[in-house]
Amino acid sequence: MSDDQQKFVIFALVLIGLALIYYLLSWTSQFQHADWTPVFIAYEDLDPFGHVERWGLYTRYGQIGVFFGAIVPLSLFTVAAYLAARLRLRNVDR
Repeated sequence: MSDDQQKFVIFALVLIGLALIYYLLSWTSQFQHADWTPVFIAYEDLDPFGHVERWGLYTRYGQIGVFFGAIVPLSLFTVAAYLAARLRLRNVDR
């Protein structure tokens, strides 16, 4: 595979990962969406009425949303980083 083809594959992997994250995950509070599945809770906050709001990344698609919104993009980013490192090391030797 040529260098340009590898760069295109790296760009495509990152773009697909970002698109999955954008469409499947939402930064919101569980208080607003009680039936959504939490992926990552960043912090908890008390509103003026004493309710606990858990702010973080949520998905409304259940466990499939966690898989395709968090696990698959992280895997795609890992493969893209590996390919980029391999491409860079191969170009250093030349």
